Amino acid sequence: MIWIVEVYHSPECSQIANKMFLVREQNDHIVLSGLFKSEERILVLRYVGLRASVTVQAVADATGRSKGFVSQYLNMLVDEELLTRDHRAFIREDSVYWRSIKRLLNLDLLRPHVTLPAWAEGIGIYGSWAEGTNTTESDLDVWILVSRYDPDLEIRAAELDQEIAQYAGCEVNSLLLTPDKLCHLKEHDQPFYTSLKRGFLTLHGEDLEFA
Repeated sequence: MIWIVEVYHSPECSQIANKMFLVREQNDHIVLSGLFKSEERILVLRYVGLRASVTVQAVADATGRSKGFVSQYLNMLVDEELLTRDHRAFIREDSVYWRSIKRLLNLDLLRPHVTLPAWAEGIGIYGSWAEGTNTTESDLDVWILVSRYDPDLEIRAAELDQEIAQYAGCEVNSLLLTPDKLCHLKEHDQPFYTSLKRGFLTLHGEDLEFA
């Protein structure tokens, strides 16, 4: 399931959604559901979204889908101006469209598999995965909200990181947060506090509350 609600965080994203929800009639626009019409398309979209350029052969080999299917779908992304073509290469430029799509894909990938631990109040992501700028080189940054800090929670968080990494396909780094920790970050690490405040996403449980 794609969690489309995350698109509507800003007027800019609403404009994206309005454009992409239009039905394709006589070569006008493609519906957003067309991009996510099948698991096969989503699989290809995930692969493409993590790379600056791809070829039909590389995508087909990586996803196990036929070259004909991959070629047709990549050319559809070209038609929608999400990719450009240079001979055999399909080029993906970073854009607000791709960032929105990748945020949806990231949430869709993680939310069914990442559960709220019994010892936590909330759990979510921040950094590149939350912003939709992650690539094949990106780690997944996870925040975990707890009522109070306990050193034993570091062990539990590390175990959770290993579980999540199986689904994310990359290294996972969790950050334990308490209300006191957030206040400390605000006073002593304003740049990180601000980036966290602006760019976090909640998967389950309580949201982060910022003073």
